[in-house]
Amino acid sequence: MHKKIKMPKQITLLQDEAVHTAMPAIVTAYHAIFEIAAEGYVEARLPLVGDPVLHAIWNDDRILAFKLGYRRGPHVFYSWLGGVLPESRRLGLGKMLMLEQHDWAQTAGYNAIETQTRTDNRAMIIMNLQCGFEICGLEMGDFHMMVAQRKKLAKSSDTSPPRITRLRMH
Repeated sequence: MHKKIKMPKQITLLQDEAVHTAMPAIVTAYHAIFEIAAEGYVEARLPLVGDPVLHAIWNDDRILAFKLGYRRGPHVFYSWLGGVLPESRRLGLGKMLMLEQHDWAQTAGYNAIETQTRTDNRAMIIMNLQCGFEICGLEMGDFHMMVAQRKKLAKSSDTSPPRITRLRMH
């Protein structure tokens, strides 16, 4: 039985090189969140992506929940990886991070967000649908069928990158 934590108060935004610097904490969280985490997956893929962006909730130097994404094209942001530590679940942190990631992407000038989820991860598929994603395809991954989802973002008149590095949660 995991001990529940009290609700954290801040989402931290890291971009580009700062995301690479946080890789040890991301990898630790990834292995704690996903039962079948592939060894070396994050370390191998993160250096290959363009303009990585991490939204995370921290407790000291430990990530409690995170959403990690990157630029997939000039107007598409790919929400790649995210999750919440078991002891921090059922507090709404995942949805809070997702909505913050979407707000950031819209402010940064992206027109859409894409993601893929394993078909057996029903909770993530449902949360994506509740947050405005549409199913746009199915794809066979290495070992699992994947659901491709896409969300169109409202056009923003401000295309400058966000200047906020810490955000207050209500």
